[in-house]
Amino acid sequence: MRRDTLHAFGLGLMVWLGWLIPFHRLPLPEHYAATALALALLLAAFGAHRAASVFAIGAALALLGVALGVVPVLHAPWLGPLMLIAALGALLRMAFAASTAISVRVARLLRDLAAGCVLAVSMLALFLPLARLRMPIFTAFAMLAAALIARALARSASR
Repeated sequence: MRRDTLHAFGLGLMVWLGWLIPFHRLPLPEHYAATALALALLLAAFGAHRAASVFAIGAALALLGVALGVVPVLHAPWLGPLMLIAALGALLRMAFAASTAISVRVARLLRDLAAGCVLAVSMLALFLPLARLRMPIFTAFAMLAAALIARALARSASR
């Protein structure tokens, strides 16, 4: 797997975690946020030279510090959305740099978001029983289906 692909998957995971950590209606399992953020940072480190990713990585590091209790912030609800916006912006910039065809750009963006969703749900499966994961698993399957359809459309448009 290419370094850029792993980097994009890490950014996709950051997008989902940026939404999931501050806005999840049920309490997340203990240590889930720290573990998932560490995985996202590990994957994103493969392409950390990209300027667009620096803000997302910085926000993820700050959020990881809060999750671990290292950073003495009582409540930082804006860190998750900041990471989400920065990671999504980096993914959009990477998709626009990949090709001039809109179908290829959309396919790449959906691929990275689907990979991030699958990683987030896989990490949740480590911490929660599968009975509580019906909706997240359905979301992951829907994202994968959308990514596969977009990829097929991009391939047919390029022929």
